[in-house]
Amino acid sequence: MTSTARAFRGSHLATVRQLRTRAIQRAASFYSWLPLQLECLRDTAQARLFRAGNQTIGKTVVGAEDLACHVTGVNPYNPDSVRKDRPITAVVIFGNKDQSVGVQRKIFEAIPPELLHPSTKYSEEKGLISRKQTFRVKHVPTGRWSVVYFRTDEQGAPSIKGITADYIWCDEIPTFETHREARKRITQAGKWGRILITATMVNNPAGWLHDDVKAGLYSDHWRPLTPAELVPVGRDRPLRLDDGTPKDADWIAKLCRETPDYLIPVLVHGEWEVRSGSRVFGAFRDGGASSHVSEREPDGERELVLGFDWGTKAVKQVCLFVQIQRRPNGPHVYVTDEYVAEDGSTTLAMDARAVIGMLTRHGWAWADMDRVYADRSYVSGHEAKSAQLMQKWIAVEIGDVAKPDIRTVKRGDGRGRGSVMAGVRWLHDAMVEGRFFVHPRCRHVIAALNNWTGQDDDWKDKIDALRYALDQEIFAPVIQGNAVRIRFR
Repeated sequence: MTSTARAFRGSHLATVRQLRTRAIQRAASFYSWLPLQLECLRDTAQARLFRAGNQTIGKTVVGAEDLACHVTGVNPYNPDSVRKDRPITAVVIFGNKDQSVGVQRKIFEAIPPELLHPSTKYSEEKGLISRKQTFRVKHVPTGRWSVVYFRTDEQGAPSIKGITADYIWCDEIPTFETHREARKRITQAGKWGRILITATMVNNPAGWLHDDVKAGLYSDHWRPLTPAELVPVGRDRPLRLDDGTPKDADWIAKLCRETPDYLIPVLVHGEWEVRSGSRVFGAFRDGGASSHVSEREPDGERELVLGFDWGTKAVKQVCLFVQIQRRPNGPHVYVTDEYVAEDGSTTLAMDARAVIGMLTRHGWAWADMDRVYADRSYVSGHEAKSAQLMQKWIAVEIGDVAKPDIRTVKRGDGRGRGSVMAGVRWLHDAMVEGRFFVHPRCRHVIAALNNWTGQDDDWKDKIDALRYALDQEIFAPVIQGNAVRIRFR
């Protein structure tokens, strides 16, 4: 070895030692780890699950730190779990593209800037800027580059086929198909293969994951949210919010008050399932001084919407007429009237006539509606009901082209399996904040709000119709430009 080569090798080793020391010091000082977080980071299992409530324990920051440890080859929590002989290939799977930007921010906060490849570009607004959805990180022990792929669960299992990986992190529960493919990707890594899932048990079904935990295929890091879980290791005071509020027993109690009763087990405590048998809308009041049942209606500017839920049995065919008024503290919702087919023997022609009659009673026409949303087509035996068929019968009833169109509620982008929970939370917030009212004439809606326990029963049809009417509010709360016409009375 020449003197030049020896000098270069010595310089490289000094740089490696310096980077390793800095990485270890950064991990030890940058975060005040909570007990459950540190427990997960120190776990030696090849497959780990970290579950907690929404915005409580800090699941994503654990995932970002764990990823950083593996791609850099420096892991102060579990040194023997990372590869030091070569850089690795990692895959991060997000729920969807919108969620990925916030998670990417945490990833880039967890990795020292000097370990990022010069070609890696990051934007606060867009996240990673790369055509191939990849970035490279210096593998400290070798000085070479680990590669990280970003994928979303929406892209599905095919998006990760062909990738031979050492490490996979799923931020939130993947679909069973995506998870099955992910496990295949780390087979070649043998004992070095690692998979981590950080999640709140919402949106995608978690039954398969629960079975894997019970079978011992995953180590499960979970405990109910208590004040002790919010005190960092080695300290005697809880973490604080940005405004100085301590995350203590009072803060946990506030979280519970702000969460629909049946969702508290999952969204606050991170449990596997919602509380079965509990009334969903515990915040709804049908009497007293602060009752949500009221004859009041908006005056001045408002938007008019309809929500359809199809059905061919008694009380299953539902259409709700809802008025929305925008105010500084958020949209105020007025459920003004309802059409519910009492005996289930109605035809679409009868349904269309009843809906037009409902609007006429209030001095409005079909053309006055700003938005009309409905569920997907419903078929039972020889009978079928759908947005397209209803559109035709509305046109027959009014003797003209029926505009606006009846739009089928979308799937994906946070809807689909997670749409019910998103709608419940939105309605709960509106009730708690005094922005939700139901006219006494809407007896089916009132009964549903008082009795629905989250089951797929007759009460749910009215809740579904209400969610469809408010689809744009629930999933796109900020309306810009001229996307919505404003009606005056």
